[in-house]
Amino acid sequence: MSLLTEDQLGLAMRFEVVVDGFSLGSWSTCKGLAVTFKHEKIPELGQHAYTSYVPGRAEYTPVVLQRAMKAGDWATTKAWLEEVASDGWLVSSGANTATITMHDARQGEVASWTLKNALPSSWKGPQFDASGKSVAIETLELVHEGFLDG
Repeated sequence: MSLLTEDQLGLAMRFEVVVDGFSLGSWSTCKGLAVTFKHEKIPELGQHAYTSYVPGRAEYTPVVLQRAMKAGDWATTKAWLEEVASDGWLVSSGANTATITMHDARQGEVASWTLKNALPSSWKGPQFDASGKSVAIETLELVHEGFLDG
């Protein structure tokens, strides 16, 4: 029996995103890795002790990525967005995938999620303010058909 050491734990700040073979660089936040199962409740006549459930659809939330803009990252993200736009937003039978990989302190893979038929639903650039001192943030939102096989 091996004990888990601190350097094997998944770290929320160590992850990478690869979409359709484009490494989109490092991101500071990733939100929306979630699935909800919408089972249908079926009350049975004469059965008052419990309610039966029929398996329903799995619903996935959009994944939202954010990061401070830095040299080089935008060029890769822009190239991927241009490729998606030039293909007329056609989804080619599951070929469009985004993989989010979480690492431990030694950069070892802890877990990964492959989003099927991942497409950008929006990209938002930084807000400029000559009187401010904040970091320029970009946001990329991906819609997808799920990360569970089945």
